[in-house]
Amino acid sequence: MTEIKRILLIILLILVFNVQVMAKSLNLIHISDVHLDMNIEDNPRFSRLYSYSQEILKKAVKQINTNENSDLIIFSGDMINSPRRKKLDRFIEITNQLKKPWYWVFGNHDIAISGDLTKKKYLAVLNESNEYIKPEKPYYSFFPDKDIKIIVLDGVIDDRITANGKFSRKQLDWLKEELNDPNIKLFIITCHFPVLEPFKSKSHRILNQQDLLNVLTDSDKKILYLSGHYHATKVKMYKNVINVSTPALVEYPLSYRRLNIDIGDKIKITSRLIPVKIENLQALSKERSSSYLLNYGEEHDRNFTIILD
Repeated sequence: MTEIKRILLIILLILVFNVQVMAKSLNLIHISDVHLDMNIEDNPRFSRLYSYSQEILKKAVKQINTNENSDLIIFSGDMINSPRRKKLDRFIEITNQLKKPWYWVFGNHDIAISGDLTKKKYLAVLNESNEYIKPEKPYYSFFPDKDIKIIVLDGVIDDRITANGKFSRKQLDWLKEELNDPNIKLFIITCHFPVLEPFKSKSHRILNQQDLLNVLTDSDKKILYLSGHYHATKVKMYKNVINVSTPALVEYPLSYRRLNIDIGDKIKITSRLIPVKIENLQALSKERSSSYLLNYGEEHDRNFTIILD
C-alpha cells in the first residue's frame, strides 16, 4: 500500500468514526391505555375490548420482540382497567416477557383511592417486579442516552374518583429543575394526561394545565411529550412542545407507536403507528365504535417526521 493510499484510508476511517459518534439514535415504543382486565364480558355496543385485553397485550409483546428494533418501551398509563392486585400481577407477567426495558406511567384507572392499590402500594409492586427502574416516587427521570432525558410525570388525582389530572406544586418545581440541564438536547416527557388536548374534554383535562404548560414553555427546551388518556391519535405543537397522543391498545385501532429519534446537528423525530396484527379484533372494535375516525387520526397524526434545529 502506498503512503498516499494509507493516508486516504486513515482519513476515511476517521470520517466514518465521526459520523458514528455524531449520529445517535433512540428507538422507542410508546403504548398507552392497555386497560388489562380479567373475567369480564364486553358490552356489544362498546368499542373497548376488555375481554380480549390480555390477548391483545400478549400479541403486542410478541410482535415488538419479533419485529421492532426497540431500545425501550413506555406504557403511558391505564395499564389495568381497575385497581386490583391480580390484574397488575397479570400485566407484569406479560410485560416482563419483553426483551427490552419497559417503563411505566400512572393512569387514572390504575390507582385506588383506598384499598390495596394506592400509589404507594402500586409503586412497591412495580419496583419489586421491574428490574429496569425502581423510583422512590411515581414521577421520575432517567437517561437512555447522554443527550436525552426521559421524564415521567404523575398527574393522577388520588383523593377522589375523577378522570381529570392535576400536578402538585412540588412536582412542578421538581420538573422545572429536571428541565434545567444544559447538556440535554431533547427532553422526552411522558404522562398519561396530554398537556395539549387532542380534543376538548372538561372531564379529562388537566385542571392546572396552564401551570404545566408554563413550566414547559418557560424552559425553552426541545420537548417531546408523549401521552394517552383520550384514546386518540393526534399530534399538536405549541412553541417548544410537541404533544404526541397515542391511541388505546384496548380499542380501535389496537395500535402502538414506534418513535425513532436521531440526534446529530439536528434532531429528527420519526413516528409510525403500528397496528397489532389481530385483524378480526380491529374490525370488531371499529364496527362497535362511533368515534373510530378520531381514534385513528389523520395520516400526519399517525406517521410523521419532524426535524428540530
